[in-house]
Amino acid sequence: MGVCDICNAPGMGTLISAEQMREAVFKNGFNPFKLGLTPDLSRAFGTGAGASYNNWKNTIVAQDTSDWNICSKCITKLKPYLKGAPKPTGVKKATVSQHPVVSALAGAKAQEKYKPGKQPDVTPKRKIKSKIISILKICPFCGEKILPAAIKCKHCGEWLGEKPHLEGNTSGQGNLAVVPEEIKKWNWGAFLLSLIWGIGNNVWIALLSLIPYVGFIMIFVLGAKGSEWAWQKKRWDSIEHFKNVQKKWAIAGVGLLIFGIVMLIILSAITASQR
Repeated sequence: MGVCDICNAPGMGTLISAEQMREAVFKNGFNPFKLGLTPDLSRAFGTGAGASYNNWKNTIVAQDTSDWNICSKCITKLKPYLKGAPKPTGVKKATVSQHPVVSALAGAKAQEKYKPGKQPDVTPKRKIKSKIISILKICPFCGEKILPAAIKCKHCGEWLGEKPHLEGNTSGQGNLAVVPEEIKKWNWGAFLLSLIWGIGNNVWIALLSLIPYVGFIMIFVLGAKGSEWAWQKKRWDSIEHFKNVQKKWAIAGVGLLIFGIVMLIILSAITASQR
């Protein structure tokens, strides 16, 4: 018995090809997280709205070459985004890479091939529409309707164009951001989880930690400068919000370090007992 490749519901459903799914996602804007078919845990982990969708799109959809098994519930939501009838290819297994660089390249390649077209309107039609609906524009990030003069989407929270320079909280404005003195401290999360932390906080310079020799130096640089870079590269609700999220990263890093030490001690004990 198989499971649905979107919501993990058990059973066999409709089979579609990997190319059809890529076209539905990259060109026509199919988003199972937005449609409620798959839970979005982005905000729970403090990684920002849409992070789960982008990771799924670039890691799974962009790279997969096997047919997709879609349950009856999900196929109903997916059909408006499909072009033509389901055309499975018979490929049953495929491997994908979780490496962030590979995922980013695969996503960019798929996005170039399937340039976004006009997304289907799957919302229920009303018999009577107010005049204001006809002048609304579409948010390029989540596809929801917003006012023409909007500078920030009220649905997904993304800024439309350049972010304004605000008094007080200036996080997310790059070099224009004023970093509060109280967060200019050593960042244990950045030091212990360099690559993962960098992706979660939009600090892409953390990818340098993948380079041999340079990576060893980079983890110390991230520990010293990580808090400042995270404040500049990502929008935070407040200083307290920033501190709480960074504290969670630090706890996760320490937990992983302790786990590694415990496993090393256990392996050493096993090796010594076998001598």
